[in-house]
Amino acid sequence: MSTSSLPEHAQGLRQLTAVEAEAMGLVRMGERPNLLRYIRELLERREFIMLIPRSEMRSRSMNTVFGSVWHLLNPLMLAGVYYLIFETILGTGSRGGIDNYAAFLVIGIMVFTFTQKTLVTGARTVVNDVKLLHNVNFPAAVLPISAGLSEGMSHLYAIAAMLVAVILMGEPPHLGWVLIFPIAGIQLFFNWGLAFFSARITVHFRDTEQFLPYVTRIWLYLSGVLFGVERISDPVKRTIFELNPPYAYIKLTRDLIFGNPIELRFVGLAVGWAVVMFVAGFLFFWQYEGEYAHAA
Repeated sequence: MSTSSLPEHAQGLRQLTAVEAEAMGLVRMGERPNLLRYIRELLERREFIMLIPRSEMRSRSMNTVFGSVWHLLNPLMLAGVYYLIFETILGTGSRGGIDNYAAFLVIGIMVFTFTQKTLVTGARTVVNDVKLLHNVNFPAAVLPISAGLSEGMSHLYAIAAMLVAVILMGEPPHLGWVLIFPIAGIQLFFNWGLAFFSARITVHFRDTEQFLPYVTRIWLYLSGVLFGVERISDPVKRTIFELNPPYAYIKLTRDLIFGNPIELRFVGLAVGWAVVMFVAGFLFFWQYEGEYAHAA
């Protein structure tokens, strides 16, 4: 069929330049939209972004006997194992100057688990839902964002369980505990950044899912979950541990629960890591937009 035989509006579309088409809100399938349009498309799909986490949480409740309770039981049982080893058997917790080592441990495990689960869940989002990307036109960033929201919703229950646990362990509740939720919100943005990175890397290197549990386990040991970083005498080593991103969120949460003064430098580190990781991860993920639907 010749161009002249096409309907008049179709001929006009053929003559559009890429710049003109994008200015009209048209983007060629499989091409990456510019950054501002990409962000606008994400905002336009906010209801879809919220739908996925709700469906995921319902699925968790249906597939096992205890449902979403496992999301709370796993870190609590892990904390119990570490308490048995490091406090009951080795006695390193109380000997290290930590008065309530059980509460100290539960807080560290719960806060770190939020980041760990978002990172691991985010890694599989694109490769698991590639068929959805084939059939429905939406920004691929919806998937890691939804994964982060799903873990964030579950973390709200984890916070409630954590607070009940520390009360039972002898910590008196106080008004400052409400600040735990904004700290978790800041941590969510840091986690989103990690999810963007892990989601794209897994598209290129599928074995990422296999070695991530080992990476996160080592990261846990380096994040002050099991010991007090402030007890490290070498100032260089202590600074290195303090600059570890999860430690800022763990430290702030512990200080809030134990009623210790909040150090502004850790607030700065928490916000700074969240901004840097979210922006860097989002840009890294966006640069490959248009190719995710072709991931085999």
